[in-house]
This record gives sequence, structure tokens and C-alpha cells, in this order.
Amino acid sequence: MIFNLNGKEKTMYAILIVNSEDEVQQTIQDFYSGAGKEVLDRIHPAKQIEALHCRINTAKGIYNIPHKDILFVESGQKKSIIHLTNHTICLPVPLYRIREVLPAPYFVQTHRSYICNLRRISFIDKTKDPWVISFFGSNKTAFISRSFKKDVIQAINPFLDCIND
Repeated sequence: MIFNLNGKEKTMYAILIVNSEDEVQQTIQDFYSGAGKEVLDRIHPAKQIEALHCRINTAKGIYNIPHKDILFVESGQKKSIIHLTNHTICLPVPLYRIREVLPAPYFVQTHRSYICNLRRISFIDKTKDPWVISFFGSNKTAFISRSFKKDVIQAINPFLDCIND
């Protein structure tokens, strides 16, 4: 696609991953209407990378945590404990604030004290009460309480390849 940006002719090749044909048409219309800069901001690699991290500002520092490293977040003693692949981070931030910065399709609240990364779950033991969650590459566990079971099942269903009730 060739377009004019800041008075200089540039050649740009873009791969656009979209959810619908309407989204493709809207992007093309945006380019031709002169809104190419805004489209670039939406699809620019730096913006995509930025979306793969959560930034948490505390009095002691700013944490930039990759989503893929988060197993789960646990609330306890007026703090949030972020359980990562290799270590934990304890922050004086309430759980609901952490929930606000994590992407909804991949992170789901499983208990009033837990938010789990669905991509890192290796096993959910439904024989125990509360249900117990295990994670890839870790011996850490989290829980699914009765009041969150339905929400967790709805959230995880799109990721299941085989269903046998």
C-alpha cells in the first residue's frame, strides 16, 4: 500500500488481522480518507507489543509485566501477589485495579481472591471443592470458587478443542 505521510512518499506493506470483512473495509476507507496515521497507530508493532504487557505504578516503582509470564494474581492482606513463572511480585494495589489492566479474554476472575491466566492453565481438578487450578511449568495452584465456576467455564470454552461433559 502506498500513501503519503508527512509530505514524503512511503511504501508500506501491512498484514492486517481482522475479525470481519467490515473491519477490512473500514481500514481501507480510513487510509483513503487521509486517516492513515490513525490506522498506523492502531496496527503499529510498538502498539501491539505494548498491549502484551501491563504497567503498574506504585509508590516504590513502575512494573512492566509481560502477560505471558503471569500465572495468576492473588489478593491477600490488602495486597496483590502476582505469581509469575519464576517468582512473585507483591504490590500494595487492590485486586480490582490489577483486573482493570489485564485483557479480559485471557484473564478471568476465578475466586474473589484470584485472577488466572487462561493460557497458562494446564489442569482444572473439578473433583475438589473448591476446584483447583494447576499451571504449566509451575507447582503453584489457584482456586475456582462455587460462585465463579459458571464464569470460568464460559471464559474457557472458546479455548477448548474437545468437550466431553
